[in-house]
Amino acid sequence: MENKKMNIVFFPHSVNYGLAGTNRLQNIIYFLKKEGAGTVANIALVDEPIVPGNENPPFLTDYKEIAYGPSVFNFLKHIFQTGFHLYKFRKKDSRNLIYFYGEVDIKNFFFVTWGRMLGYRVVIDIVEDLEAIQKFKSFKNKLKYKSAIFFRKRLDRYADGFTVVSSHLEKKIRLNFPDRPVFFLPVTINKYLLDDHPDGRPAKPLTIFYSGSFNEKDGLPYLLGAAGELKQAGYAFRILLSGKGTDAEMQAFREIVQRAGLEEQVRYLGFLDRDEYIRILSSAADVLCMTRINSAYANAGFPFKLGEFLATGKPVIASTVGDVPKYLSADDAYLVAPESIAEIRAALIAIVSDPKKAVQVGLNGKRAAMKYFDHENYAGPLKEFFEKQINS
Repeated sequence: MENKKMNIVFFPHSVNYGLAGTNRLQNIIYFLKKEGAGTVANIALVDEPIVPGNENPPFLTDYKEIAYGPSVFNFLKHIFQTGFHLYKFRKKDSRNLIYFYGEVDIKNFFFVTWGRMLGYRVVIDIVEDLEAIQKFKSFKNKLKYKSAIFFRKRLDRYADGFTVVSSHLEKKIRLNFPDRPVFFLPVTINKYLLDDHPDGRPAKPLTIFYSGSFNEKDGLPYLLGAAGELKQAGYAFRILLSGKGTDAEMQAFREIVQRAGLEEQVRYLGFLDRDEYIRILSSAADVLCMTRINSAYANAGFPFKLGEFLATGKPVIASTVGDVPKYLSADDAYLVAPESIAEIRAALIAIVSDPKKAVQVGLNGKRAAMKYFDHENYAGPLKEFFEKQINS
């Protein structure tokens, strides 16, 4: 048993397509393979088919994308497909582990139960405080989260261990499940996959970059409000925005841009693939913005994009939510109070007015990113954590 390698099945989030969660999982996989941890598979449950031809990504041993929508037939079919592939991807000559990213809810709890019956150990990655969510996008979304809260209180029935992304979540999980081991895994970066850029002063006109969701928690209206005041003061700049939102969120975004008179300054890039996203970070952007609001939900987690923003060595504007002040000082980033248009505006003006200092702040931020968020620092201990759960 001791000589057997691990076989880790990432489930149910796609490691091949997505936003922050996908990047987190890809970092874990990259370094697990670098550590020689064994084989890695992914069963991705998606609304509708995404990957053309359902091809196996090169960094995975096995891959299966299973659509549970949009039809009832697909939903029923995905139950049998998922159960079958959990059985198929299990390796008799290995120690099998499910790494569960997402929420155990009414749609998937039986798959976790089935996996445990097949002999898998289960580690669940906790990245959100579900009880802090106050608003829901739809009745379907509300049902999903309410069921997830029900199962969150009973996760010791499904999990052999946990990874957590913030100190708030670590404290909460340890309190609720004292007999389950917890591994603190903050947002991480893969320095080998990030492009270096020549250190230089912010360009004129300044290019401001925002990436993420367009919902309330990420505070985009405050960034746009600050940009509107910057324009009125006569500053030249442009704003590049990437990510996605619901139809209602995108309509609200367009209305804010129009009210602020930023139609000429704002360019919406849509959802970027990984290569294009890195290119924008590395070459097109001068200042990177993370402007989360002061909500219980925002303070409970941690903004995934912040690590990569800092790793570029460019100046970063970051709101002081959650664990951010634990890692960064005013020497490492332009820290602003959440929901403060005035402080975001002042930070942007400071970057334009003192480009030499902006360069130094960016370099300090990069050093902080390498110190706290370099996944290589966590790779060995995380592999050992997985091995302990399998052997316990």
